[in-house]
Amino acid sequence: MQLKRFTLNIFKTITIAVFCIMQTYPQGLNNKAAEQFINLLINDSPELEKLVLPQELNSAHRLGIEFPEAKNKFIAANDFDPSVKNDLKQGRIKYEYKIEPVTGDYAKLIISVPSKNLQKEYLFYKSQLVSNEYYYCANWINKKSKYFSFKVSDAALINDYSIKQLDKFVDGILSLLEFSSEEIKNLSEQKTIYYLCRDEDEMEKLTGYKAKGLYDVSYDCIISTYNCHLHELLHLLINYKFSRIDLYTNPFLQEGFAVAFGGRGGLEKDVVNQTGLFMLKNNFLDVKSLFGKNGFLQQDASIAYPAAGIYTKFLVKYLGVKKYLQLYKNYSGSAEFVSGADISSADLPPDSCWISYLNHPDIDNYIDIGGGQTNNYKNIAKTENYCIDENDDNYFFKLKNTIGVTSPEENPEYSSKQFIELFPGKIYKRQKYIIKADSSEISVYNLLTNNLIAKYSAGLSLENSPVIKKDGFYLFAIKKRLFDEPITLQNIVEVN
Repeated sequence: MQLKRFTLNIFKTITIAVFCIMQTYPQGLNNKAAEQFINLLINDSPELEKLVLPQELNSAHRLGIEFPEAKNKFIAANDFDPSVKNDLKQGRIKYEYKIEPVTGDYAKLIISVPSKNLQKEYLFYKSQLVSNEYYYCANWINKKSKYFSFKVSDAALINDYSIKQLDKFVDGILSLLEFSSEEIKNLSEQKTIYYLCRDEDEMEKLTGYKAKGLYDVSYDCIISTYNCHLHELLHLLINYKFSRIDLYTNPFLQEGFAVAFGGRGGLEKDVVNQTGLFMLKNNFLDVKSLFGKNGFLQQDASIAYPAAGIYTKFLVKYLGVKKYLQLYKNYSGSAEFVSGADISSADLPPDSCWISYLNHPDIDNYIDIGGGQTNNYKNIAKTENYCIDENDDNYFFKLKNTIGVTSPEENPEYSSKQFIELFPGKIYKRQKYIIKADSSEISVYNLLTNNLIAKYSAGLSLENSPVIKKDGFYLFAIKKRLFDEPITLQNIVEVN
């Protein structure tokens, strides 16, 4: 979901009544400066950028992404709706504002429109506008990689592996979307800013929302509680591909692209796309009902997102990247346009091609509850709680409940949030993978990215088959290529 903090910034005109607290603060944000800001904001004046701290303005424009609807990009995620601005300028509604000191040279400008029950807040350093991130993250840990500049709330949240995975993912998407060498060089030099938050309370300070993760269109940054949030990153990268793109896009295409190639927060793409495949293959819903904004938003996200993801994979495969990007752009525009423009069947592949794809989808299914016979397998580990055999392609598990697998990765400060969530009160022993089994599900987690990377669920299988259990052990096979390193007796760690 793209972060669009539509803010109520109101321009003072003769016809608008203004109520304010007549105070001047040492920070430099006084009533005169506040009214100048509001005036320029309501009128979408380009002069507004002169009131922005220069390094913040440079940050907002560093990647060259522009939105026609955002006259001042640095507030694109925190701007008033155009209709509100127009009503304020015409004197049909009124605004109020107040200035509150924060700390030191920082102050907050709070603008409200009582008749609309709207309120927006802006932070200033002295008399210049800054982002929430600039203020709240000033003392956060800084790290850099090939494509990212990280600002991290707590060293325990991040590790070298997740950083490498993000860079590797970006390389893959740059290839998929056919970026030029100049575009790749610019992204590497200018960086995607990634704010990694401890929890949703920190997210709320930065974004105004209690969310898991967001793409902030004002400053082209990722703000997330996940250390490897691919979904939100894809929103940024597709905008970077276009360079100039409308602020609004049909949500089926917008979210579908991010799911198809990036999953959702905490869920890798194949896990989410398998859910979409199951629902659409079994006619649980008509994918065409999601082609319009209203239909998409009326459906629960746990249904709409996976369905959009698997259909988007089909579109990219059938149309090719260039035609898919043109389709994406054709269904981007103003808020009014996107609200009224359902995707036309004339712009899509024939239904027969879609049905054929459903029978041969290009998604990985790593887990096999059929498991196969163990005759051709070689044993690599065996205790009273588990037995693991292998052949060239698969691991065959006999598992009572849960095991962990460590790796050579060295991250002494890191502590997996996913482990804490899965096993409250248990001790994290540097496991990289967790493999869990019960009668209805098998789940594989990567604890260094905190993502669910593979899953079998009886409720989402065509046969509704339970996990096979024999002599107290659940039996199943997992493809070796799911794991970065071989599983050996030495790197198996039980959870206790």
